[in-house]
Amino acid sequence: LLETTAIVALLLFSIIPSTASFLVPTAIQQKKSWKQQHLQSSEKSSPSSSTALSFFFAGDGGDNSTGTSATNSYDGKMTEPFPSTNTAVSAVKLPWSTPSPDPGGNGNGSLGENQQRALEAAEEVLINLRIEMVEQDKKIETMVETLDQKTTTIEKLQQSLQSRDDILQRAFVTVENLETQNEKFTTQLKDLEEQTRTLQNENKAKEQQLQRTLKTLEEATAQIQILQKELVQVKEQQQQGLQLPKLELPKKEQIPLLSDWEISYIGEVTGVVTNHPRIPDGETIVTSPLENPKLAARNKVVETASGSKYKLGRKAPEKTKGAVKTSTTQEASASPTQITMAPDIPLTGEVAGDGKYLLAGKPKASKNGRSLLYAAYKSDPDDPLKPKGDALAIKISSNLEAMEREYNNYQKVSKSRNGGISFIERVEFLPVAGRARPTDRLKLSKKSALIMELGKEDLKEYIGRHGEGLQGQALQDAALAALQCLEGLHGANLVWTDLKTENFVITAENVEENRITVKGIDLESAVKIKGNPVDYTPEACPPEFAEAFLVGEGIDFVLEYSYDAWSFGMLLYELSTGRGFFDDKTAVQITKLLPSFKPNFDDVDLDPTVSDLISKCLQPDPKKRISIAGIRKHPFFAAANSNPFNFLFG
Repeated sequence: LLETTAIVALLLFSIIPSTASFLVPTAIQQKKSWKQQHLQSSEKSSPSSSTALSFFFAGDGGDNSTGTSATNSYDGKMTEPFPSTNTAVSAVKLPWSTPSPDPGGNGNGSLGENQQRALEAAEEVLINLRIEMVEQDKKIETMVETLDQKTTTIEKLQQSLQSRDDILQRAFVTVENLETQNEKFTTQLKDLEEQTRTLQNENKAKEQQLQRTLKTLEEATAQIQILQKELVQVKEQQQQGLQLPKLELPKKEQIPLLSDWEISYIGEVTGVVTNHPRIPDGETIVTSPLENPKLAARNKVVETASGSKYKLGRKAPEKTKGAVKTSTTQEASASPTQITMAPDIPLTGEVAGDGKYLLAGKPKASKNGRSLLYAAYKSDPDDPLKPKGDALAIKISSNLEAMEREYNNYQKVSKSRNGGISFIERVEFLPVAGRARPTDRLKLSKKSALIMELGKEDLKEYIGRHGEGLQGQALQDAALAALQCLEGLHGANLVWTDLKTENFVITAENVEENRITVKGIDLESAVKIKGNPVDYTPEACPPEFAEAFLVGEGIDFVLEYSYDAWSFGMLLYELSTGRGFFDDKTAVQITKLLPSFKPNFDDVDLDPTVSDLISKCLQPDPKKRISIAGIRKHPFFAAANSNPFNFLFG
């Protein structure tokens, strides 16, 4: 029975640990005293094992029928050690709380020795179980404390992470601000680079100008040295008693007088000249256009485009107005690229080609400043110092490579379609312009020369003189001549890269029919297709080249025929309106404007056919730009396509 009771007690503690928690702590403290009391009680009343066990569990044991409790049996002595648990535990009803008879059969309820041992063993087991439970509770409390600490640590970590998130957020904002500043600095750097390139180009131009000035100074110095030597010779001759040539003091400048004069619609004055330093009195001459034709009046001094001055006498009477003597002389008319001069223009004393050509008039610098343009005449074989034939144009330059390239380009074009009739006629190329001579102030021995046909004036001058764009057949003639030049160049696999009004000269004009004959000049910039440009003209270059040039890749730009198609559109606009899109802009400004340039025809009155062709030529995308063949087929050239030679007249 005791063994069974111990087992039941073990099961009870495993099932109802909360009940045992009220009992065991006190039992552990009073274990020894309880054992003594229990032994004494056993000797007096010999309670049954079930009663003793029920006492231990603080139940309401005793005989249910008699109402006697274990507390009464022990006279209340065992309840004193459990004052705090007696009430709570009394509610627990245990099935074995009623005393059972002694297994020995004596019926007095006393416990045997074996039963006593079993009971003690059960008590020992219960006590050990509670001790383990207490230790488990302590471990749980320790774990709870550890969990609280970890929770606190986690909260601190969360706060730290939040702080780090705030720091990262501020860092991201700082990085974004730095990136914005970096973009601004990059833009400023690009602007500075563009300004630097512009300044470098300007400095280069100034250096070239300085070099030209130094060369001029050297030539002047050499001339002074020659004069000094001649002066020394004169002094030596004077000392030797030789007769010196009579020196005349320079006379006061005398302005030639024009009588019986009349002025043409283009500003040229025709009249009888007197008091001219080189032309005999009584000759009838035709001056170059006046700078300001409105000033032409009797007793007024007028100045021509070439710089000559004339005093106007009486005007021609009505009956003789327009009459011109058979023996006429036309004065020089100067332009930046071609010079028109008459046979009586004074010679400079310089010769080219070992005396084959006589230079005349004042030189004009080309627009790029790399060459000088003179009027020239062939020398008479019978009298080498006497001019013969019509005036020619001679281009002199120290850049032998560019001159050879230009001459070779002329040769290539002359063999292609329309090349022979679309460009100026070439006479001769001199790799060495002349031999070295002490009085050679031009240093022709170090320069080359190209002799060619002389035009009257270039298209830009012609338009400027009329004050408006070309109209009708004259516009057709000029545009067709430019197109034929491009066809000739492209037929020779060349890209011009320099198509502009200054590079076309007028060689003949029919005022009554409004017809002009136009020819192309200046091919030193023409380069083979797919090649790289040698230089560029801002008003003639397309936006794709300007973009490459602005980022420093202009020298590696690959040339296509579409380059010239853009230039043709620019040329046609200037021919039609009398002004260019960028007339008031510098080269640097034009280059910067080109990448975003879009043609605007709002302020000009253009024929729809002309504006349509210009728009197709000025297409920003070179792949969508009209081709030269497309230009030829455009309705604007409908009449020319029906008769490609109708621009010629005799």
